[in-house]
Amino acid sequence: MYGIARCLQVGLRDLVALNTLEPPYTIWVGQVVRIPEGADLSRCERQQKLLLDSAAVGTSDQELMDPNESLVVSPPAVAERQFSVLPKVPPRAGEKFLWPVNGKVISDFGPKPGNLRNDGINIAAPLGTVVRAAENGVVAYAGNELRGYGKMLLIRHEGGWITAYAHNQELLVKQGRKVSRGEAIARVGQTGGVDRPQTHFEIRHGEKAINPNKHLSWQ
Repeated sequence: MYGIARCLQVGLRDLVALNTLEPPYTIWVGQVVRIPEGADLSRCERQQKLLLDSAAVGTSDQELMDPNESLVVSPPAVAERQFSVLPKVPPRAGEKFLWPVNGKVISDFGPKPGNLRNDGINIAAPLGTVVRAAENGVVAYAGNELRGYGKMLLIRHEGGWITAYAHNQELLVKQGRKVSRGEAIARVGQTGGVDRPQTHFEIRHGEKAINPNKHLSWQ
């Protein structure tokens, strides 16, 4: 948040108050950040272009939205140095989310032995199987900075919903890209330290993890 305040040339207190954040002002994956009126987004766009050019990932100038839209930041580890202005999220196509990959669920949602918890489901499938967008949305994150998740995508959807797709072999879309329900977005992989090819899939509403089994459809 400190880095964003510097980039926008606004007071940290104003930014924190507008987003009702508590110390230490941590920003999470896919979180929407509200920005004050009159903030200098053009300066941030120039900084973003330099960062994304060096990382070879990100949105094009055509995909940047106007200053009245929201800001979505990347994971906490890189939140100080990289964030993106995303296009407006498109309307949903269905009431439920689409299954992202055809395979077998090998780890279900909820508590696990050893005081662990799965915030999503893990679906085993052959290496290279197509992973599809669960709903219309905008790619809020595409990368591999989060340890244990490998190559991962986060897609932001209408109504404050976010879906996550991890352990991919290949990402077929970049940050800032609008995607359609059922569109190919990645290929099943074994990245992030897992023992077999699979997709870790999560559905979140705001910051809360939701049981995907209650919100998925095959059509």
